[in-house]
Amino acid sequence: GLGDTLPLRIEVRPGPQKVAAATAADLGSSPYIVGQIIDRPDMLFGREEIIDRVKRQFSESKRANVILLEGNRRMGKSSILKRLSQPGELPGWIAVSIDFQGGPSSERKGGLPTNEVFRLIAREIGWQLYDAGIETWFPGLPSRSPQLPFKLEFLSALDKLFTGDRPAEILELYLQDVLVRCKPKKLVLFLDEFDKIQEGIEKGLTSPQVPSNIRYLILRYPEL
Repeated sequence: GLGDTLPLRIEVRPGPQKVAAATAADLGSSPYIVGQIIDRPDMLFGREEIIDRVKRQFSESKRANVILLEGNRRMGKSSILKRLSQPGELPGWIAVSIDFQGGPSSERKGGLPTNEVFRLIAREIGWQLYDAGIETWFPGLPSRSPQLPFKLEFLSALDKLFTGDRPAEILELYLQDVLVRCKPKKLVLFLDEFDKIQEGIEKGLTSPQVPSNIRYLILRYPEL
């Protein structure tokens, strides 16, 4: 009958010559030119479809999806994030860009120590929100002095808090206050050069739990 189905499996194997040719194939040098991140919307070409697909995942009324943007180096991933972080691109959301290349790495091993991963995330959130007109602070610490520069005091607070063995918990407590101060808008984190985390994990410098910690925060807080 019309509803009947028949499972069919066909095994295809390349011949020895094909395997050798594929193994020996030289892809050549990368066609992408090394340059600065494109920060002018009128200069970013050929990425409108990707940008539109990302923007459709964000809504002011429901939780946004976690989006993984993959591609070879120099293909414009950072430029796409730069474009999406511009005012008006994601209505109802405040974008904070975090470049893991910007953290202090170990000269001996490379990668980022676990504490530095969470310290960098907190630093960029605090600094960039301050630039956007939203001042945040760490619960449990004495109030900051209005006579001192905010970013300098914020660094001092980071040095006090992100030295123990529970940096993920410190970041979560800070985020709880941050998300309240951002309302009615929500917060989106653009995590760039995330392979720096994997590099640290492989070299024993970063805890393997770091990606799970970040995933937990995103699932735990709908405003993030």
